[in-house]
Amino acid sequence: MTKNDFKLAWRKLLKNKGFTLLNIIGLTLGFTGFILSYQYINRETSYDKWNPHYKDIYQIGLEAEGAFTDETSPSLAPLLKQNLPDIVYAGRKIVYNYGSYPLFGEKTVLIKNAALIDSSAARIFQIENATGPLYKNKDQKDATMVKSHIAEQLFKKEDLNFDSPQSIPAISLALGVQETIYGTIKEQGLSMIDYDLLFIREPQDLFANNNPFLYQTYIQVRPGTDITKLTNRINALYQKEIAPKDKIRSSSYAKGRIYLDPLSNLHLRPKTGSNTAYIITWIIGILSVLILLLASANFANMIMAQADQRIKELALKKILGSSRWAIVRQLVLEVFILTFSAAILSFVTLALTGNI
Repeated sequence: MTKNDFKLAWRKLLKNKGFTLLNIIGLTLGFTGFILSYQYINRETSYDKWNPHYKDIYQIGLEAEGAFTDETSPSLAPLLKQNLPDIVYAGRKIVYNYGSYPLFGEKTVLIKNAALIDSSAARIFQIENATGPLYKNKDQKDATMVKSHIAEQLFKKEDLNFDSPQSIPAISLALGVQETIYGTIKEQGLSMIDYDLLFIREPQDLFANNNPFLYQTYIQVRPGTDITKLTNRINALYQKEIAPKDKIRSSSYAKGRIYLDPLSNLHLRPKTGSNTAYIITWIIGILSVLILLLASANFANMIMAQADQRIKELALKKILGSSRWAIVRQLVLEVFILTFSAAILSFVTLALTGNI
């Protein structure tokens, strides 16, 4: 394949500028639509996949009369950890659902996305401090952290390394409440635990039996654990130790059964929510393939539309001594140039729109 072959193919495409432009635009739209769809599907299905224990993490919930809930007693997690050796960690999470949580630093920041987790949940979801260990000494009981962009608004630049904890007013200046921040949340991949403010603490009274709050409970099991058997054992413990308690006994979940929902299901199709997002990803995936097929069909039709004209041209070349391989080579080069140009234009379009 010589330089002259490229020149001939390029000149042929320039000679039919309108045809060439339409072909490139059609392919560009097809490539762009397919890549955007792939990016969306890849993002939606990648939550927590970076976690090395992704396949061993489950959320515990309750099912009663066809209804599902992911809210469980705060005493469930420590009970499971104490009694079931197949469970490596059992952690709890509760989302702060009382509006914004104001912090008063160099600037006032209204946190609208906050949650409380215990140290076991932090281990399960690989929560780390970007400025050092999560717990910097044995006497530290809390490990409250904020995201880096929040820390930059709350603290002076020289304090962002968090060599020592930083206390700032919270909730209300008049009340004198102080919140101690121990560092910034280390950036990880997409995760179900994604909050601007994370309270990491486990005071005993918070998880006492008379606690009025319900928590989401997560477990990390040992690789190879029989999940069906484990579910039955958890259910037996729940019925024996938790269901008879006053707050549970009076609810419909007193006779409920435990279920384990794998981490891989929690973002797109949790038992406690809608699977609409999961269906949408399938629809977008099917549409992306159709878009690419339509773009390819359009490209083929555009090529075939010039068949009569090209047959005469190629027949003349054959008469003048061109070999069959030389003719095929020119046609392949023309298709390659069109396809490559469309691919480059597609990536440029994605880059300009911030999708790469």
